[in-house]
Amino acid sequence: MGEIALTPKREIVFAARNWDQAKVAFGFPVGFIKRLPEDEQEQFSLRRGSKLKVEKAENGGGLARVIAAAGKSILGGASKLTFLEFRASWSARRTTFSKNSILFGLGKRDGHALIISITAPDDANTFSKWLDEPYTCTYVQEHRSEPILPQDDLDGLLVANPGTKEGIGSTPDWLVAEARRAVASGGSALSSFRNISRNERVASDDRSVLVTIR
Repeated sequence: MGEIALTPKREIVFAARNWDQAKVAFGFPVGFIKRLPEDEQEQFSLRRGSKLKVEKAENGGGLARVIAAAGKSILGGASKLTFLEFRASWSARRTTFSKNSILFGLGKRDGHALIISITAPDDANTFSKWLDEPYTCTYVQEHRSEPILPQDDLDGLLVANPGTKEGIGSTPDWLVAEARRAVASGGSALSSFRNISRNERVASDDRSVLVTIR
């Protein structure tokens, strides 16, 4: 809206592993716009369909749009702010070009990237490397349960889910119940819980045996 800095032709990009994931993140600014006074809402035009965009003509103009972090959908961009959602799940082979293009576009206007994700399953993931060896001018914030704590330890779960205390996301009761269900199930269910809800670097894929050997 130009309230923070009057930068003409502002561009905000929402990128995720696929279009549907980016669409979820895009819903938040749309909700924000709908809570504005009616006269301010009229400044925005929302486009839905195969491409999601919000445009604002007044006060220097601006554009917010959704892309999938694959292929060459970001070429030629010059965004002021970019949200990279579920970064740890991006395919290294398919999205390296897109990631580099996004960062290059940010450099044109001294832009910023906000990279949000659950942790990657291992240290070799490119997202893990960004956390462990941050680039210059990078701020890193992690929320991870201590591995030595029991899976259903509420204090540990709240460390990995800081929004819970503020009423955002999962409730404390749900986290504890889900932890106990995962422990009882074991295997991939427990691994997935540790990765997603405790933010631990463990592989969450299912390695069940497909063929029984006799």
